[in-house]
Amino acid sequence: MMKLFIFFTLVVLVGCGGGGGGSSDGGSSGSGLLAESVSIADFNVVSTVTLTEEQIRENINSNSAFYRSFPSSGGASARSECIDAMEDQYGEITKQDSYYQFSFEKDIKDCNSNSTDMQSEKRSLLVTYLSRFTNGSSIDLTEYTFNNLPASSSGTFLEKYYRELIWNNNNKYMVMTLYSKQSDPTSPCDWTSTTLNDCESRRKNINYDNNDLKTITGVELQKYYFNNIVGSGGTYYSSGSMEFRIENWAGTVIFNGSSTPSTYTASNGSQTITGTLDPSGVSQVVYQDSPTSLY
Repeated sequence: MMKLFIFFTLVVLVGCGGGGGGSSDGGSSGSGLLAESVSIADFNVVSTVTLTEEQIRENINSNSAFYRSFPSSGGASARSECIDAMEDQYGEITKQDSYYQFSFEKDIKDCNSNSTDMQSEKRSLLVTYLSRFTNGSSIDLTEYTFNNLPASSSGTFLEKYYRELIWNNNNKYMVMTLYSKQSDPTSPCDWTSTTLNDCESRRKNINYDNNDLKTITGVELQKYYFNNIVGSGGTYYSSGSMEFRIENWAGTVIFNGSSTPSTYTASNGSQTITGTLDPSGVSQVVYQDSPTSLY
């Protein structure tokens, strides 16, 4: 994703939301995408990665999940812009009962500057239970592309993501993510323009570094639980908290105000640390440009 990753910007609080599903009422209706097979069971695993105190502090400080507006001067990367353009060209938004669905699956290898080192990079995204409302009125999302959805006051989403990168040397890297309600992983998250609650983001990376495409050499796991998080401008969230698991560490970030650095506590079972978010020196674009980043 590895510099562990800084991906989880809470886009729904600043205008971009999605959703993916499970039942016939707005859920997936047999898309056939690789992402559709992602389920909560995929994240019932133990990470093989052990982070030191220095590494977990660096990860927390550079993790965009913990910021309302991640302070980066890097700008969008060429890789991320290429992927967005492919999603908007080849992805499809369709009506599903009272919701919408976005589906996309393509080989994005050519979006990488080192594409000649790769056999393929499949990216699969399924967003169901997708909705947006303004003043209580539903917006027809079929009139928009996925990366240019309209501003709105509330909505729903459940998102499943799968990516598989195969190098020329037959090493492989896989990513799975699932965004859904924490209390019921098969149900969508509900959000407003300022608040997200009872929503969990889960991510698993699997590394196959034995040059045979089948021998697992490492598993990485991260989970983020959004608990009554309120955003109202500024770098930080105004209130609420986020419980997290990052490899062998588990903890909580407490949000103390939009201009007040958030505080965190984390433990690996034998050591407990505390601190205050410090994003100084972090540039997001570096990690977006790497094919072993989430994007």
